[in-house]
Amino acid sequence: MLVTKRLLSKLKAGDEHAFKQVYDEYEKLIYFIALQITKNKETAEEVVQDTFLNMFNSLDSYNENGKFKEWLTTIARNLSYNRVSRDKEKDTIKDHDIVGSASYNDKNVEILLTINGLLDEQSASIVIYRIFYDLTFKEIAEYLNLTIGSVQANFYKSLKVLKKEFVYEENK
Repeated sequence: MLVTKRLLSKLKAGDEHAFKQVYDEYEKLIYFIALQITKNKETAEEVVQDTFLNMFNSLDSYNENGKFKEWLTTIARNLSYNRVSRDKEKDTIKDHDIVGSASYNDKNVEILLTINGLLDEQSASIVIYRIFYDLTFKEIAEYLNLTIGSVQANFYKSLKVLKKEFVYEENK
């Protein structure tokens, strides 16, 4: 979703429907970013809330010529890193945390668990960012502090691994 100037002006005016539109569009992406950084389900949920609160309170400072999604995800990443450095304790993500964080009707949970089970953390993040959140290789490279080339190479290598697994499963 492209946040238009019209939607942005509605957000600045405090329009609840506009806020809900933006929240619904970006909530899962923000949660995933926060979960990848904090490694804690509850902290990630708090970061999501803090991100949207920060967004709302900082709308006047947003450069309307900028990219809204990048601005919003930067807020989420910064808040996540602040929480990690503040809390010091890093919990690991358990499979049941991922399942518990998804809605009951979320058909992607099994696929996410498979991806996380078959790939290392960085590779899984790259695939999930690209496929589920439709981020560009450049955006992923910035988030993970990698080169675009290494992100692309990792993505295509990971797809081969996943393809073999899903073809194997299909032939059982």
